[in-house]
Amino acid sequence: MSLLARLVPYPPQGDRGFAAVPGGPVDDRRSVRRAVRWFRGMLSNYRWWILGFSWLFAFGLGCVGWWKFQHLNPRLPGDDAFAAYMSFRGFAMNSPGDKVIPVELQVSRFLSPAVAGWATLSALGVLFRDRMQQMRIPFMRNHVVICGLGKYVGSAFIRDLHEERIPVVVIESDANNPNIELCRSMGAPVVVGDAQRKRTLQAAGAQRASRVLVLSPDDAVNTQIVATWRELRKKRLHQPGCLVRISEPEFSLLLWIHELQRNDPELSVDFFNVDEICARLMLEEFPFVTNCGQPHILVAHLDPLGVWLVYHAARTWCDKRGDSKAPLVVTVLDDKPEERIEALFGQHPDLEREDVCKFHPFAASAKGVDGLRDHHRDNAISRAYITAYHDHKALHTALKLRHTLPEDVTVVLGLSRPQGVAGLFDDLMTTKETGALVNIKVFSTMEQTCTAELVQGGSFELMARAIHKHWLLKAGRSEPEWKDLDRSRQRSSRAQARDIPTKLRMVGCAITPLRNWEAAAFTFDDDEVTRLAKEEHDRWNDERIADGWRLDESLENADPVRKLTPYLVPWEKLPEKIAEYDSDFVRAIPTILASAGMQVVRLTELTKPSRDASTSRV
Repeated sequence: MSLLARLVPYPPQGDRGFAAVPGGPVDDRRSVRRAVRWFRGMLSNYRWWILGFSWLFAFGLGCVGWWKFQHLNPRLPGDDAFAAYMSFRGFAMNSPGDKVIPVELQVSRFLSPAVAGWATLSALGVLFRDRMQQMRIPFMRNHVVICGLGKYVGSAFIRDLHEERIPVVVIESDANNPNIELCRSMGAPVVVGDAQRKRTLQAAGAQRASRVLVLSPDDAVNTQIVATWRELRKKRLHQPGCLVRISEPEFSLLLWIHELQRNDPELSVDFFNVDEICARLMLEEFPFVTNCGQPHILVAHLDPLGVWLVYHAARTWCDKRGDSKAPLVVTVLDDKPEERIEALFGQHPDLEREDVCKFHPFAASAKGVDGLRDHHRDNAISRAYITAYHDHKALHTALKLRHTLPEDVTVVLGLSRPQGVAGLFDDLMTTKETGALVNIKVFSTMEQTCTAELVQGGSFELMARAIHKHWLLKAGRSEPEWKDLDRSRQRSSRAQARDIPTKLRMVGCAITPLRNWEAAAFTFDDDEVTRLAKEEHDRWNDERIADGWRLDESLENADPVRKLTPYLVPWEKLPEKIAEYDSDFVRAIPTILASAGMQVVRLTELTKPSRDASTSRV
C-alpha cells in the first residue's frame, strides 16, 4: 500500500508516529469530549432544576443582604417583608446605589438578573426552538443533510454524527415521527417536507452540504430524491456527495457500478445496503474459527441479515481453507428452515455447491431446539449467530440457545434498536456473567453500521478497510485496526480505493458484481502491473503535495511531523523496495474488490458473444 508504506520506516516500525493506544492522545481527546458531552447533557436535562435552586439561592441572599442593609440605614423599614420584597425586585436589576453594601446583597444583585435572563432565554428557546434552529440553516456550510429518518436507520446516523460533532439538517415528511424530537434535542434543525421537491432540498441547504444522506425505506422515493438533487447540483459550483440507502443489496451494487461507468470524476452518488454491510461487520467483530479443519456455525432466523451473513461466512471460508475442499457447515434454525434455505439458494446459487456449504435445517420449535443438543454432540458448533428482524424474537432465541448449547459456544445476538432490548441486555451483561447470560455477545446492528465513517467513505468504505487489512498483512502486523487509525490515514485509504475504477479503465478492465468465487485469482500481466503502479505513485505524489508535504532526499524515511519525505520523486527514482509497495497493491486489487463483493473483468470478455447466442444465429 503505497501511501501507508511511505508514512512508516521500511520495514514498518510504527504507525505514523501516534497510533491510538490506551492512554495516548486519542484516548485523552475522547475523555475530554465525553466530559464535555456529560456536562452539556446535565445542563440540558436539569436546567430547570438548576434554575430553580439558583433562584432560591439568589432570593435568599437578597433577603439576608437587604436585612443587613436595613440595619445600616435606619431610614428604611426594618421588617422582613420589606427585605423579601426588595430581594424579589432584584430580579429586575433593582439594587441600592450606596457604596457600602453587604456582600450577600452584592452577590444577589448580579446573580438575580443572570438567573432571570437565563430563565427567559430558556423559556423562549422552548417555545421557539424549532424556528430558531431552522434560522441557522442559511448560515450552515459543509453540513450533512439527512432525507428521511425512518424508525432506526436515520436516528442511528443522527447519534453518531452528533457524537462526531458533525452539523446535520434533517428532512422528514412525517411530522409525527418520534425521532424528530431526538433531532431537535441534539440541535439538528428539522425541515418537515418532501425531499423529492427541489424547494425542500434548498430549504435544508443541500446545495451547500458536504454530504446528502437519502435514507427512506422506499427505493423508488430514494432514486427520485437523487434525480432532484442532481438537478439542484447542476446549478452550483460546489458539488456535494450523495449517499443512498437501497433495500435490495444486489440492486444497490448494480446502481453503484452504473455510477462508476458514468466516469464522473466526482463519483458523486454512492449506494449502500444496511443488511449487507452489517453482516460483514458482524463477522469481522465476531469471526468463527477457521483453523479447525471444517467450521460449523449456527444461524438463527434467515432474515435478510442472516442471508448475507451465511454468504459472507462462506466467502470467508473459501478464501481461507486453502487446498481443502471441505464445505462450511451451516445449521439453520428458523420457523420454516427448508423454505428459507431454498430462497437462499435462489439468491446465491453458489451456496448450493457441495464444496461450498452443507446445510442442516432445524425448526425453531421447542422440539427443534432440543434436537440441537444431539446435533452439537455429533457436529460441534463453533459459533451461533442470531439475526432475527425483531429484537424480542432474537432475544427469545438467544436465551433458548443458551440453555441448549454448551457455555463454551459463543452466541452472537444481533439487535437493531440502540435502546430498548439492546440497552437492557447490555446492562444485564455488565452485571452478570453467569447462568443463562454467559457467553452471549450483543452486536448493535444499527449503531455499528450507520456511522459517520460510512457517511465519509460511502461505497468505498469496505474497499478502504480491505486496503488497510492488506497492508497490515504484508507488513506482518496486527494493528492498528481500522477504527484506531487517525482520520488522515483513513481518508488516504478511501482516496486510494476511489481511484481503483480509474486504474482499471486504463488497462481495459471494468468492475462487475461478484459472480465467480475464484475472481480473486485474476492477474494483471507485468506491463499492466508496472503501468498501474506508476499511476498509483503519481496519484500519491499529487495527494502528498496537496497536503503540504515536501521533498527531502537527505532523509532515510518519511517525517510525518514536518511533512518531509524522500519519496516525492518520479517513479523511476524510487528505491526498489518502496516501488514494490505500489506493485503489490496493484496485484491485490482483485482480492480487495472480491472482499467487497465485486470482481475485475476485461472489457473484451463483456463484449464477447455467448455460445447460446452464436448458436441461435446459425
